[in-house]
Amino acid sequence: MKKTMNRNIVMRTLIGAGFVLSLTANVAAAGMLSGPHAQNPIASKISAVLGAFADLSPDTREKTIDIVKKGLPDLRAQAAEIRTERAKVLEMLAKPDYKRAEAEKLLADIRTKTAALQEKGQGAALDVADAMSAQERANVVAVLQANFPRLAGQDAAPQK
Repeated sequence: MKKTMNRNIVMRTLIGAGFVLSLTANVAAAGMLSGPHAQNPIASKISAVLGAFADLSPDTREKTIDIVKKGLPDLRAQAAEIRTERAKVLEMLAKPDYKRAEAEKLLADIRTKTAALQEKGQGAALDVADAMSAQERANVVAVLQANFPRLAGQDAAPQK
């Protein structure tokens, strides 16, 4: 009988330890997955905006996804090209034989490409707005203004 009691105590201890370890592992995993975003105000703001888009009607949401899917590859390619040229400027500035005229030419090219990228992105944003009803646009704009006050021309509150 004493052996049976000892086995029960051992089994309960092992089960309890297994439960505690499992719980600890789950909490740690959840912390690792959400931790970087839990304290990131930008991630929470983006999440709020995505939530506003999730609230769109299924038809509008489908149109929005199609617009984004259609334009995103080109926008990404343009942005990558701009990043590459910016890196070239930094490399150029680090060289002992740097030539200002060459850097100015490259920077002018970057400004032109940045303006083209901005125009394309704004066009896509208007295409998305065209796909929405007036109420859906108003809801998305309200969420954007609440989370990104500078879009509305307001000063953002200092981040902590």
